[in-house]
Amino acid sequence: MSDHPDKEIGRRHPCAWCGTDNYASATNCRVCGTALRNVSRTLKCPACRCRQTAVLVVCRQCGHEMRPVPRPIPWLIPVLMTFAVLIILLNA
Repeated sequence: MSDHPDKEIGRRHPCAWCGTDNYASATNCRVCGTALRNVSRTLKCPACRCRQTAVLVVCRQCGHEMRPVPRPIPWLIPVLMTFAVLIILLNA
C-alpha cells in the first residue's frame, strides 16, 4: 500500500511555476514551494502530445513551442456588427 493516497490514484497537478508534477492533495509544489491552490490548466504539446502546463512557452519533453488555442470572444462579433449598422444608418 502506498504512503500517499493520491499516489495510487495517479492524479497529479503540475506546478505553474516550474512544471513539476505534484500530488492532487498537495498545497505547495514539492520542488519550488509555489502555492498550488489555483492549479493551472494543461495543454497537449502539438508535436509530442504530452501534457504540459499552460504557462510554459516550450514543451519540456521535446522543446516545441507551446501556444494555447485562442478562444473567440462571444460578444465581440455582435458588438462590431451593431457598430457597422449604426455607421451605415448614420451615413445614409
